[in-house]
Amino acid sequence: MALLMFLGITFASKKIYPLVDMQPLCNQNETTFTLRGITMPTITIKNIPEELYEALKSTAENHHRSINSEVIIRLEQALLPRLKTPKDKLTNIQRLRAQISPNVISADDIDDIINNGRA
Repeated sequence: MALLMFLGITFASKKIYPLVDMQPLCNQNETTFTLRGITMPTITIKNIPEELYEALKSTAENHHRSINSEVIIRLEQALLPRLKTPKDKLTNIQRLRAQISPNVISADDIDDIINNGRA
């Protein structure tokens, strides 16, 4: 129902008028649809391997999304870099440091290495 309201379809007042211009604006390379005055390109993917399609479908179901929404989110993650804040960078550094076991070298060890190197 919320989706229908978003698209501008109202049942209570018996008015049914979509805000989506369903007439495709054709171009040689793409098809677009207009939603609230915003033109949104669409793409068609052909010859998807069955195994890939099933994995995409399963992932979409697990995230409670449509296949279309899952594809958009995956493309955004792969193609649009997310700027990391200094806090994000620090958290990542701390996580990586926690994975490294410390090599504790004492001052005496350093002195021994220096003295042995001079001998």
